[in-house]
Amino acid sequence: NGQLIIDILEAADSKDNDLLQVADLFTASINRIINPPDPPPRNPGPKDELARYVVRRTGVSVDAESEDQYEDLAVRINL
Repeated sequence: NGQLIIDILEAADSKDNDLLQVADLFTASINRIINPPDPPPRNPGPKDELARYVVRRTGVSVDAESEDQYEDLAVRINL
């Protein structure tokens, strides 16, 4: 029926996993664009700069056609 079923999900500690830390930083940065802090910071921080850089370099569009598309916090990014 085309549905994905997750059987096992495990949390991983990123303390000693550099790749997991990079993935966490990347997703947190993009999240700052999709869900900007309210109120916005006076000066952009490192995550804001990284997010803008990644979006600019990849050409990813993080704009939704409507806010309802983000209701479940899922975003489809086409590269």
